[in-house]
Amino acid sequence: MPMIIPAFFLNVQTHSITNLALGALCFIFQIAALAVSPHDVYEQIGIGFWGGLILIITGITAYKAATGEAPFLLGCSFVLSIFAFLTSFSIMCIFAASIDQMKRYIENPCTGYCTGPIGPDPVPISPCSHYSSAHLAFDSILLTCGLIGIPVNALLVLAVISMYNPLPAATPAT
Repeated sequence: MPMIIPAFFLNVQTHSITNLALGALCFIFQIAALAVSPHDVYEQIGIGFWGGLILIITGITAYKAATGEAPFLLGCSFVLSIFAFLTSFSIMCIFAASIDQMKRYIENPCTGYCTGPIGPDPVPISPCSHYSSAHLAFDSILLTCGLIGIPVNALLVLAVISMYNPLPAATPAT
């Protein structure tokens, strides 16, 4: 007997609105994180910008596909939701690494592989990060957006598949 996912988990409109909200949060908090620590290599990647745009485009496309007005958008939603799943995973990985680097070098963020011996004092090299509570907060929010985006987009893929190939209607028992 195949496993059946409850219908409330496969609501395309709910997942598309969630993607819109996550995309907007990623975009806004990436700007804030870049403003707080502009020299951090993880912030300079800009995955919050690009990932946020991908999540927003996926949300808009899935929402329009859920209305049934444009059947072509159903296939686009399928491909974009897979891409949004991978993007959410990338957001999670990048900001987990950023938080790890901040926590690892909290006393002096420019030690170890981030310094070069020039004179008596070490000089920071570009991937050096600095710790601040605002930087940690913004990266934590972006990490959370990535963590939420993974199951949302996995369920969105399944929801689009169920819209494309719906289950047959149950026949009444005689």
